[in-house]
Amino acid sequence: MGKVFISYSHNDEKWKDELTDHLGVLGKEGLLEIWDDRQIAVGDRWRKEIEKSLESANVGLLLVTAKFLNSNFILEEEVPRLLERRQKEGVRVIPLIVRPCAWELIEWLNPIQVRPKDARPLSTMKVYQRDTALAILAEEIYKLSKEPGDVGGENGMAEVLKAQNRLGQALELYKKIIAEHPEDVVAKTGMAEVLKAQNQLGPALELYKKIIAEHPEDVFAKNGMAEVLKAQNQLGQALELYKKIIAEHPENVVAKNGMAEVLKAQNQLGQALELYEQIIAEHPEDVVAKTGMAEVLKAQNQLGQALELYEQIIAEHPEDVVAKNGMACVLAALERWDDALAMLPTGNVVTRSDWIAYHIRGMILLRKGNLDDAISIFEQGVRDNPRPLDKDYFRSALAVAYLGRGKPEKVCELLDDITAPALQDSVNVLRLDAFGLREAA
Repeated sequence: MGKVFISYSHNDEKWKDELTDHLGVLGKEGLLEIWDDRQIAVGDRWRKEIEKSLESANVGLLLVTAKFLNSNFILEEEVPRLLERRQKEGVRVIPLIVRPCAWELIEWLNPIQVRPKDARPLSTMKVYQRDTALAILAEEIYKLSKEPGDVGGENGMAEVLKAQNRLGQALELYKKIIAEHPEDVVAKTGMAEVLKAQNQLGPALELYKKIIAEHPEDVFAKNGMAEVLKAQNQLGQALELYKKIIAEHPENVVAKNGMAEVLKAQNQLGQALELYEQIIAEHPEDVVAKTGMAEVLKAQNQLGQALELYEQIIAEHPEDVVAKNGMACVLAALERWDDALAMLPTGNVVTRSDWIAYHIRGMILLRKGNLDDAISIFEQGVRDNPRPLDKDYFRSALAVAYLGRGKPEKVCELLDDITAPALQDSVNVLRLDAFGLREAA
């Protein structure tokens, strides 16, 4: 039987109680042990009891609020030990966003996959929505913890490897888990996400189809499948799947944001803008929708409005790299080159957002005519970016730079390696340009 350690601020007691009502259903059936500090008996050495439970739990559940993030004991005693065990043992740490707070800006918290799935705080939901989210969470925790130190821990370790961009190792671990536990849907979904990140879109799609056939109500797999269809540029199919998800789960903001992205990709900008406006009206804290809306405004050439919205997002979320990347693109479109470059990070390139920012920096330098610096950036992206799909964007940009250098042979070599469906139209144009340059020579 798995054990869940609940880390929370006593100011959030009512939320802990609401959560334990759902987890308690599994506890009553002997399927799960739930521990929080209210179980410490009078006279017990409370710190020792907490330490003992931290060591024996195979799932750590964090009830994230501003009070939680201001608790010295939680941040100095409970969280560090859970993160250490997550790193070394694969213990699953699940942050549950309870109330709106600046959790995205917390360095240790931001990289961890949070719940609810769309990061919508429980406090912003209606009662039936909260019950649904907590019931889903309870089922997920049971699946992760039913074999302590085995499948739950291994799934946690695979997620850590995936977050570290060690995709090959994550894939092998997921394969091992599935071989030993063929019914484990968490491992299958994780494996599909890794395949998608590796640009193995066909195998990812087939795996998502298999998961949905076995678990027809699995909305996570359906959203993942729609993401793959979108990556394959099968926008019509992606749109229909998102519509189906929303019809079945009208509150699912992940599907709504995904659908808006597809509409944007189909150049149905008016409809995309309306959908983003609807999402923001329902979820005023949804930074994904706000960023998407800013991108639509940029695509509509409403650069002033896009800039204002990006400024608002960054004022609310000063460390939001995605918004800063978008704002840099708008500033570049306005030919405010120096302001655009100043928006981009200058440190080590680690996360996917960092790589996107690095690509944007290269494109700005390219437009400014700094070909040598741009080529250096794009070559590093082709060489070092861990995600095959993202490498293709660096390859296509490098091909443009080589065209500017009058090197059609290098352009053609790069284009032959690009497989991303969304880039094929650009590849064809670049190939024609390279052919023309070669003929002129």
